[in-house]
Amino acid sequence: MRTSIRHRDVTFGGTNRGGVRIDFKERVRFLFYDIPALYVTVDDLEGLAAALAAQGLPGEDARSRKLP
Repeated sequence: MRTSIRHRDVTFGGTNRGGVRIDFKERVRFLFYDIPALYVTVDDLEGLAAALAAQGLPGEDARSRKLP
């Protein structure tokens, strides 16, 4: 686990296959911080996306976004 001093978000990473960012509507209390977002890495991105979609949680694949 690591936290970003600048943005106060938290990362749980254990794989380099990819990850997701979960943005909260309201900051969530975690240890000493009120965090706006959580990053997690997963081995099966498509499976996670399908599970989130099945729960009605919207998302976007930022990998397809073009950089300026």
